[in-house]
Amino acid sequence: MDLIPYIYHEQQEGALCAQHALNSLLQGEYFTAVDLANIAHELDEEEAALDSNQNSSQNYDDTGFFSIQVISIALSRLNIEINHIGSQSIKNGKIKPAEEKAFICNLQEHWFTLRKFYSNYRWYNLNSTLKTPEWLSETYLEMYLDDVLNQGYSVFVVKGDIPICDADKYAELHPKPEVNNNLSKSSYNNKNPKSFEVFSGKGYRLSDINNTSDNTICSDYLTDDDLLNQAIALSLEEQSQARKDFDKDEVKKKRLARFNNY
Repeated sequence: MDLIPYIYHEQQEGALCAQHALNSLLQGEYFTAVDLANIAHELDEEEAALDSNQNSSQNYDDTGFFSIQVISIALSRLNIEINHIGSQSIKNGKIKPAEEKAFICNLQEHWFTLRKFYSNYRWYNLNSTLKTPEWLSETYLEMYLDDVLNQGYSVFVVKGDIPICDADKYAELHPKPEVNNNLSKSSYNNKNPKSFEVFSGKGYRLSDINNTSDNTICSDYLTDDDLLNQAIALSLEEQSQARKDFDKDEVKKKRLARFNNY
């Protein structure tokens, strides 16, 4: 989509996804790993004062993982808060995803951000495991959130004044871009699912979801919702695999070196 050149996007470095999620949300280098470690250390001291039996940190570890408490405090210092939501909040209309500002998602040790830039139709997936941000339509956003919630992710809605960035300014001055979702049998019949692109970002077009296996139903007989669900599933599968590819031993060495002062 049209905003990608203007979006600040941190790609995965080690296991610093919490840092990447925060900086992607704020659209700049607001926090370093050391900044977050300082917050975690302060929390550890406060918790140790209340519980003398606590010997290990519950707020960060040597792989680079930071707890939700660390992320929450970091954002609170910018007058931003995050609130946990469940799938029912979306289904019963308490949360209307496209009208929110951003979401932070977490599963085990991985964090990533979904952020809106000025308009409801300009949402992007800023997952640090992606090579480039992925545009999300309003419909796709709601279904994507529902799907990640069903997969066990914790999702937090972001409240407060997120800093205005270059992508917001560009989005304000330019009209909604046209998106071509027409099926192109000649193109999708020759594509490998792993090479699909969502608009200008890496991912999957609904029109490109073809036979991913011998048992896949021909796309001529699938509804738009079926195609969308396949696109979401393939995108999440790719992101999950990207996380598994990280060298944990190398990450541990880097994190131990970084936190020698704590």
